[in-house]
Amino acid sequence: MKKYIQHVQDTHTPHERRQVAMRIAAVVTGLLFVAWLATLGVRLGGTVPAVVDEGGSGAAAALEAVQEGSVWRGY
Repeated sequence: MKKYIQHVQDTHTPHERRQVAMRIAAVVTGLLFVAWLATLGVRLGGTVPAVVDEGGSGAAAALEAVQEGSVWRGY
């Protein structure tokens, strides 16, 4: 890799290197977007847990969960 970077520095001007870097960044970003888009259907197609209200206040349970930190720590 070091040899390739040295070759690019010797053969291209800074302006050309900048253009190549922008193209590489655009391609990587595009690939990440396509991968995200491909998994969107799987993520949206999953089941959504039902909210069960047993007559009590859901706000109290939510407040308790936040205070315990379970909402932010994922457990």
